[in-house]
Order: sequence, then C-alpha cells, then structure tokens
Amino acid sequence: MTVHPDYFLITKGIGRFVYRLARLRAGNGVAKWSFEKIYEHSGSSGGAKRFFQHLRDIIKSDCLPEYTLKEEKGRNRNPLLVMSKRSPPLP
Repeated sequence: MTVHPDYFLITKGIGRFVYRLARLRAGNGVAKWSFEKIYEHSGSSGGAKRFFQHLRDIIKSDCLPEYTLKEEKGRNRNPLLVMSKRSPPLP
C-alpha cells in the first residue's frame, strides 16, 4: 500500500492512523466506521472521549491528503466517521 507523500506531514498519530484506515477501507470510494470501532482498533491508551475529540478536530481541519472526512449519526445516535476519496484536482 503506497501512501501519499503528504502522509509524512501529518503530525498526530491519530491522524496517521485515520489516513491509513481510509486508504485501506475507503480506497477510491467511501467507508463508514463508528467512532467506537476506530477507537478499539487504534490501540489508543487515552480515553474514548478524548480520542473522539481528536477525531472531530481532524474532521474540522480537513487536513488528510486524498480523503475528506465527516461525522454523521449512526444507529442509536452513535457517531460514524465517513471517509471518502477526494476528487482529483482539475488540470
């Protein structure tokens, strides 16, 4: 799996983890994962509430190369992370 050169400019480990997750699961399309599932798979030693805030900060900053992130409500109003491949820039 090749990563975008800007991957190495991502400063937070959570951001790098989310980029790799988007690359693997969304690929050239769209993927949805619950915040809770992402937290479980991340291996983060911090609390879930803090982790979720970091996810929201990453969504707000829109700083991941190649992917757009947004939050939506899933079943039981649990938050979902929607990861989608950005359209390539027009020439």
